[in-house]
Amino acid sequence: MRTRAVMTVLSLVPVLLAAQQRSQDTRPGIAVLPFSNGGSYGQGKEDFDALERGIAGMMISELEQNPAARLVERQEIQHLVDEQNLGAQGRVDPQTAAKVGKLVGARYVVLGTFIDFYGDFRVDVRLVNTETSEIVKTESERMQRDHMFDIIRNIAARLMKDANLPALQRQASDQPRPAVPGSRRQGEGRRHVYARPRHLPPIR
Repeated sequence: MRTRAVMTVLSLVPVLLAAQQRSQDTRPGIAVLPFSNGGSYGQGKEDFDALERGIAGMMISELEQNPAARLVERQEIQHLVDEQNLGAQGRVDPQTAAKVGKLVGARYVVLGTFIDFYGDFRVDVRLVNTETSEIVKTESERMQRDHMFDIIRNIAARLMKDANLPALQRQASDQPRPAVPGSRRQGEGRRHVYARPRHLPPIR
């Protein structure tokens, strides 16, 4: 019993430290939740599962280049997602996203969904105001999977404008790019066979 109590206290230490840091930072906070798979085809389930967190990580990397915004740490977000069991619930609604955002001191929360249809890749994003639970803006971008970084870069730039923040000073995509599950950069010699792109199904 004592061991469980100690483990519970230790698990809260990162959250408490993050809260202390937030109280000293007056910049508007932005939290990016793991993205949802809206119905993808052409790769293995493990690749699509990895993209749910991978795309969120890329979005954070882009947005945090703007010194006018404070990005919530991925670990802090993931702790709450796991604690609230949000991953098992599928897509997160704006009201739930707003609650999570308030818990981490964010003014805005970024919700996203992706669809990969045999390499024809689309990302849809919603920007939620945590004070009102309203969707401030929706953004969408569609390209081939190999241009995933361009998709994220373009959406991130528009989100800064939607949040009334200065334009990005430097694009993270100009830096060396990490390997992304499902992209050609994941391994030398790996090839993906793309079917002829069709119209993507709508995200519900």
